[in-house]
Order: sequence, then C-alpha cells, then structure tokens
Amino acid sequence: MVRADYLVLCAASTDQTEHLLDERRIALLPPGSYVFNVGRGNLLDEQALVQALQSGRIKGAGLDVTTIEPLPQDHVLWTLDNVLITPHASGLSPSDPHQVFSLFLKNLGLYLQNKPLINCVDFARTY
Repeated sequence: MVRADYLVLCAASTDQTEHLLDERRIALLPPGSYVFNVGRGNLLDEQALVQALQSGRIKGAGLDVTTIEPLPQDHVLWTLDNVLITPHASGLSPSDPHQVFSLFLKNLGLYLQNKPLINCVDFARTY
C-alpha cells in the first residue's frame, strides 16, 4: 500500500473485511493518493477517509457505495470537492436485465435436473 497511488476496494462484506481500509491503513498510503470504493460501504472507515480528505493526505475519492445508503443529505462527504459519489451503480449496464434473466433460466434448468446452480452464495463464507 505504501506505493499505491490509486486504491480500489471491491471486496465482499464479511466480518473480516469491515473497515478493511481504516485510519492505520490510510496512513500507509502515499500522500496525494486516491481511494475508490466500489465494493461494500463497510469496507471503508468513512470518518478516517473524511479526515484524510480534509487534510489533503488523500487527494480524492470515488464512492459508489457508502456505509449508509442512501447517504444522508447532511453528510460531510457531500460537501467535499475532492469526492465523487455515485448511486451504487458502478456495476450496472444496459445488458443487465438480459444477463440476469439468462442466468435465471440456466439455473432453473440446472435445478430441474438436480444439478449444482451457478453463482450460489456460500453462507459459510458470507458471500
């Protein structure tokens, strides 16, 4: 992390990944780096990020997810010029409905054949 000019968080939300990027790890990033979170809101300690953004240690951030969604209108992140916030839509595309329906049909066929399904959640891993 000490050489990362850009850090992108895209992990699943688990007990092990909560505040994966916290104050200590933010301090390891080089001054002037950028942080992007397209994974889950709780991967990032937002208060620590706000402090780093306000101090200039982190030059900018892009957040497609936040701890609370939708982000309250009075949240300090909205006031920062060095933050871009998007509406939890970074993974969406016009072809999504077709892909979702296609996956459903594949899984329905597998289910009816009593075969393992595609893209199942592993509850032991929590994703």
